[in-house]
Amino acid sequence: MKRITPTQKRCPYCGNHYVPYVRAAKAQKSCGRAACHKKRKLEAQKKWVKANPGYFRGRYVKVKGWLKSHPGYLAAYRAAHPEYVSADNRARARSRAKDKERNADIQDGLLRRRIATVRALKGADIQDTLNLKLDGVLDIISRRSAPICKTDGQFHFYACRLVFMNTELWATIRRMHSVDRQSISEIARQLRIHRQTVRRALEHVSGPPGNEARGAVATGKLEPFKAYIADRLKEYPALTAAKLLLEISRQGYGGGYTILKEYLRETRPGRQRDVFLRLETLPGEYAQVDWANTGYVTIGNARRALSCFVMVLSYSRMMYIEFTLSQRVEDFIAAHVNAFRYFGGIPRKINYDNLKSVVITRIGSDIRFNSRFMDFAGYYLFKPVPCGVRKANEKGKVENGIKYVRTSLLAGTEIISREQIQGLAQTWLRETANRRRHASTGERPTERFERERWLLMKLPPNEYDCSIAASGRATSQALVWFDGNRYSVPSGFAYKTLTIKATSERVAIYAGTRILTMHARSYEKNRVIENPKHYEGLLAQRKKARMSKLVESFLSLAPESAAYLKGMVGAELNLQVQLDKIQGMLNKYGVADVKIALSRALAYGAFGAHYIQNIIVQQRAARNIAEPEPLVLSKKPEWNDLAVAESDLSLYDSLFETEAGDGGKTKPKQ
Repeated sequence: MKRITPTQKRCPYCGNHYVPYVRAAKAQKSCGRAACHKKRKLEAQKKWVKANPGYFRGRYVKVKGWLKSHPGYLAAYRAAHPEYVSADNRARARSRAKDKERNADIQDGLLRRRIATVRALKGADIQDTLNLKLDGVLDIISRRSAPICKTDGQFHFYACRLVFMNTELWATIRRMHSVDRQSISEIARQLRIHRQTVRRALEHVSGPPGNEARGAVATGKLEPFKAYIADRLKEYPALTAAKLLLEISRQGYGGGYTILKEYLRETRPGRQRDVFLRLETLPGEYAQVDWANTGYVTIGNARRALSCFVMVLSYSRMMYIEFTLSQRVEDFIAAHVNAFRYFGGIPRKINYDNLKSVVITRIGSDIRFNSRFMDFAGYYLFKPVPCGVRKANEKGKVENGIKYVRTSLLAGTEIISREQIQGLAQTWLRETANRRRHASTGERPTERFERERWLLMKLPPNEYDCSIAASGRATSQALVWFDGNRYSVPSGFAYKTLTIKATSERVAIYAGTRILTMHARSYEKNRVIENPKHYEGLLAQRKKARMSKLVESFLSLAPESAAYLKGMVGAELNLQVQLDKIQGMLNKYGVADVKIALSRALAYGAFGAHYIQNIIVQQRAARNIAEPEPLVLSKKPEWNDLAVAESDLSLYDSLFETEAGDGGKTKPKQ
């Protein structure tokens, strides 16, 4: 078959004619030159990516995430493949060169446009035009944004900018005109400014004129929407630029976010900072309370948050602090009780933030207090006074007190345990905090407290019960859950719902009004705190149940079992020991051998497990049967006590019979 020679084609990249390869005449789109082939390949890749726009989407992020999760992979790969490192460095160098070349082209283009703008400048006359062009050239050399000029009474973006007339220029123009008696044109030539600028300076006697734009200024994209923006800001002053951008974009705004943000920065009314009055209270009238988060402490296997309770008497600035492992309402109340005991009295009113331990909900002036805390306040007869919402300044004394605790006590102190930091706090209160000269009062808190002590309300005769009250159901193991740990109760109260009362030191468990047990409180996690006495009754009950089961099993062994049991009781033997041994024989020798031995022992009046075992051993020796090895399950010891029904092996013996004269051989029974 004669092969057809393909006709010549013209390469679309180099323009030369070429003869396509015979086997790829239709598919070949360029000549065989490497440069043309590379261009053709790049064009095909771009075409494919355009046809499959989502193929590479997200791949870069996945690769970066994988490299982040395998931090040492890239360094190891670069160390093992130096050729990859050199190729990567060359690619980076080429990329930097292209970026530099592109930036240079951009700068050159800007420069050419600015030079063309300067060439097109025209002034009022030839001299003015030369001055304007000279200013433009100087501006380009000094890399300023644009030459300062005005042409034809119009404002041109590239040709001129606002002329900012400062006080120095205004004073120079007036001095040259009034003192030196120079004309407006002469002043403009010497100062290289426009004559209209000189006239504006001479028209304003009291000071330099405003720097308003001259000529007709084009209306901005934001101008049609300024009235709408002003109305929205008047109604909602805190409206953000992003929100306004969405609103005006629906109305046809085509500008960007930046000019809107800059406009709002200029027009939005500035936030007026609050001004506060300093208030002083009467002695014994007010105190202020708040929490401070002070980090974490490690207790065994648990990591607990550490909080600092701070109370400050408003008049004397006397302070009390206490560190706790939670901010629950019971710990909050207990810290109050300790603070009242520390001060020796109770203030009439106490300021609080709107924390949940005091205020459950609040809508304006309608406040719903925590019932447990109000019960405590009613017992000590003080009035809780919550601050306004986001009005921390209303309890500024305790806020400053917390800052003082952080800077004076906690700064530079390593907290190891709650007990350690509480001991340091007591020493700090006694020697530093309450003995310093206070910056606001100019007196020591202890000195002012001597005048306030006698005006505090007296403490009640009995302290308030600050225990944590909870209810819990005991598990099948007679354990009750509380605060991440399990506490034991007497075994008779398993599966019952009990009451838990806990303090910072103890956990007491009640059944109704009866106290069942008391444990030391643990602040670890997933611990079991047990009292061995709680399981004594259960162990005794289990022993009785085991004995009852042994007797029942022995009596069901044979008809003679009852008489033999009565004989063992008469012989004053330990029944549990004897029955345990007999049960072991049943597992070792089988029911048949034990039954025969039991009947013979009863006939001879030999009561005891050792008699039964001797009879079994003699019987097995007479039949030439070896002693069986005992089966002991060490990994499952509880399985050793299981009773398994014995199978009748005579069934298998009946399958075989011995034929006389056959040499003692056996064969299956037909």
